[in-house]
Amino acid sequence: MKNLVVLYLLFLISCFSSFSQNKEVEIIYAGSLEIDKKNYPGYKILKKSNTKQVHLLHNGLEIWSDKVFFQQIENNLNSYGNVVLKQGDSLILTCDNLDYDGNTKIAVARKNVILDDKKMILKTQKLYYNRNLEIVEYPEKGTLFDSVTTIQSDKGIYYTTQNKYRFESNVNVKRNDLNIKSSKMDFYTSSNKSFFLGPTTIIGEDYIINCDNGLYEIEGKKGFFKKNASIKYNFKELLGDSIFFDKELGFASAKDNIKLTDTLNNSIITGTFGKVFKDTDSVMITHKAVAINLIDKDSLFIRADTLISTGKSDNRITRGFKNVRIFKNNFSAKSDSIVFNNNEGLVKLYRNLILKDDLDYYTPNEISAKNPVLWSNNSQITGDEIHIKINDKKIDSLIILNNSFVAEQDSLNLKNFNQLKGIRLEGKFGLNGLEEIDLIKNTEMIYYLYDDNNLELTGIDKAICSSMKIIFEEKSISEMIFFTDPDGTTFPPDEIPENSRKLIGFFWRGDEKIKSKDEIYHEFDFKKFVP
Repeated sequence: MKNLVVLYLLFLISCFSSFSQNKEVEIIYAGSLEIDKKNYPGYKILKKSNTKQVHLLHNGLEIWSDKVFFQQIENNLNSYGNVVLKQGDSLILTCDNLDYDGNTKIAVARKNVILDDKKMILKTQKLYYNRNLEIVEYPEKGTLFDSVTTIQSDKGIYYTTQNKYRFESNVNVKRNDLNIKSSKMDFYTSSNKSFFLGPTTIIGEDYIINCDNGLYEIEGKKGFFKKNASIKYNFKELLGDSIFFDKELGFASAKDNIKLTDTLNNSIITGTFGKVFKDTDSVMITHKAVAINLIDKDSLFIRADTLISTGKSDNRITRGFKNVRIFKNNFSAKSDSIVFNNNEGLVKLYRNLILKDDLDYYTPNEISAKNPVLWSNNSQITGDEIHIKINDKKIDSLIILNNSFVAEQDSLNLKNFNQLKGIRLEGKFGLNGLEEIDLIKNTEMIYYLYDDNNLELTGIDKAICSSMKIIFEEKSISEMIFFTDPDGTTFPPDEIPENSRKLIGFFWRGDEKIKSKDEIYHEFDFKKFVP
């Protein structure tokens, strides 16, 4: 019995609450009142006076108009002529006519509708205002604007308590310095922040941003973009799974599946994490960082733990640090670091700096193991510093400044190696790789000779001279020319022990050779990335 009493009291409270919330619309003022039972049964027709409009009130909502058809029993009304609806101090709506239901608290405004929330103004031809849900919805084209920003869309919803608009279909934001087109967008009038929920394009003064999902601060000109995100600037395009952008700082950062394309320079840089500085036209990319340049109508791939590219397209310098690997169809290379000067067309490969005091502890073979290395066809070339010259987008020549060493594994006996060394090396590239090499100063050679008929080893040629030229054909050494007092001897194979068949500084690095672009990656690239 006690429970029944409690339930009955709760029912009464609920009924009272519902009644109090949906009390009748009050007539505050009317210039005249008419009743036309024949044409408008159940209606009171309220009209304005010469000085004042009809004024109605319902739960804090005020309505003014020239004429009202009021169904008092049904608690709804139809207002016509210069209609003004006011909700507290936060919202004012004007229109030509308005229907309002006091029971559902839903208003429908039609023709020349203007909604003012004291932050921005919305214009449309039809609008629904649901006071219970505190939302305003317009199903037809609408325009939202203030002194600097105009936003148009085919339809939209305004959440009054959140100061948030949701625009749908053909959304277009216009400012003097900005244009945004989106399929769906949330916009907060209090903060000028836009949230994109569909394909979107942002066109600024000197940049274009695309995404399917993201956030953009219209006043601050900065944002965060995801899903098909890209930024175009200065003939470049940055792509990434997620991109942060700050116009005022001229800065952007991207993460995962990064691709920066330079259309003027025909180059691409890819990686996992990157930073772009627009004003200095520079970029830094780490983890799986690879620069791709179009050379000889072919791609030159440069991989490093970190790649930094600076300068305008016609004077760009790209630097790579740690575990540098290079691949092109006719050669590949490795080094500790690299500098690629686009204006000079010069690629420089460096080893890590060895202090002078430490240098005395390394053998020539150990130095060769640390030096930059280049493979062209069957030849391995090392030196303290390797320079590759590019002319007219073609690999032209090769220069090694010190400790130049050329080695070629014998195809008939893999234990044997043809070897040539000197102080300086100058090489010339053709379509199939190195075509010729000049070794200059203190040159030495070991070369294995075979019988043309039975392919048996007949001798080992050893020579020294001031300089020599090596000619390559069919990917191997075909001819050697000696200059200035050559001194050479051909020894029977059994007269030269194994330990005398290697020149000082020889170190074979065939297991390091990069045979395809898929082999340029380092184990560092497959570790979990932590920015």
